[in-house]
Amino acid sequence: MARYTCCLTVAVALENLYQNLTDMLRGCNLEILFSQGNCVLAREKPGQVPFEHLVTVEVLVDQTRSKKEATDFDLVVKNGELPLQSSNHCSQIYQRILKDSAAYQGWQFITTVAK
Repeated sequence: MARYTCCLTVAVALENLYQNLTDMLRGCNLEILFSQGNCVLAREKPGQVPFEHLVTVEVLVDQTRSKKEATDFDLVVKNGELPLQSSNHCSQIYQRILKDSAAYQGWQFITTVAK
């Protein structure tokens, strides 16, 4: 199973984070399956790649680490394929999400730390 994780910090109030997250993920051609509490779950829309390559994205927000001006969240991007190549489908979607989150207009991107 391919799996890529990191922690991102963005300058946005916690109350605006979830709407911005869902908008950003939809912009990456992902559909939101679940958004409640401190978790957002999204997946790639079926039909473009084989089933085992479909990517699932989990966003976990630790509200205890959130500050008034910045919020941290963990990003987990995974699928069922074996990561035999460094540039596999899951890695490409992960890189796209990182790129789009850094350029997203709803917040100011501060940092990312790979896990």
